[in-house]
Amino acid sequence: MSQYTHILVAVDFSDTTDKVITKAIQMAKLNKAKLSLLHVVEYMPPIDSAYEPILSTNWAIDETELIEAAEATLDKLGHQH
Repeated sequence: MSQYTHILVAVDFSDTTDKVITKAIQMAKLNKAKLSLLHVVEYMPPIDSAYEPILSTNWAIDETELIEAAEATLDKLGHQH
């Protein structure tokens, strides 16, 4: 029986991301485990000069764009390896 059944890899899209994914793929193959990639999108609302959040109706659009960009990058990483 394998030691791992599901490997979760947190990626930050840094220069070492490919190395981390490659190692995780090796571990997943060795253990016949499922492999999932995870990236956390931290949305920071814009602030004004008084360091208070600016109330805006565009927040959802900006956050959606960040999430869509992260999803596209994760998809690309998944297909590259």
